[in-house]
Amino acid sequence: MINPEILRQLINQQNYWRSQYSKTLGEIQHKLYNAMLKGNKISSGTANYLQVVDMIIAFEY
Repeated sequence: MINPEILRQLINQQNYWRSQYSKTLGEIQHKLYNAMLKGNKISSGTANYLQVVDMIIAFEY
């Protein structure tokens, strides 16, 4: 069981960040990120995010 105070704080934070979200900026960010992925030879761009995750996991320092 989750403490009701913690749930209230979570809901308050979610509401705060939802109120800060800009649909226009979100669309611009998506287009830029998609272009960056395609520029880095991820031909599907954001359509297949799993490819990027796999690439990061496979990366060796």
